[in-house]
Amino acid sequence: MAAGSITLVPGGLGIIDNALVVALAATGVPAVTAIAAVVLYRLLTLGFIVGTGWLAWLVTRVPAPGSADPARS
Repeated sequence: MAAGSITLVPGGLGIIDNALVVALAATGVPAVTAIAAVVLYRLLTLGFIVGTGWLAWLVTRVPAPGSADPARS
């Protein structure tokens, strides 16, 4: 949490990932497994949220049937 509060990059990319890998390795998790766990964590958290945001943006851009779209006039 401390590493995430002082990041300058969006989502704490890089900084949080390194902190998570180091923390997992310090508890005895093999490095390869720790890296795989962090990559999976990033895919589920950041990737899912960004993907959901893009999907929501696309849905709001599609005009409702029968409505006039001023952007296409």
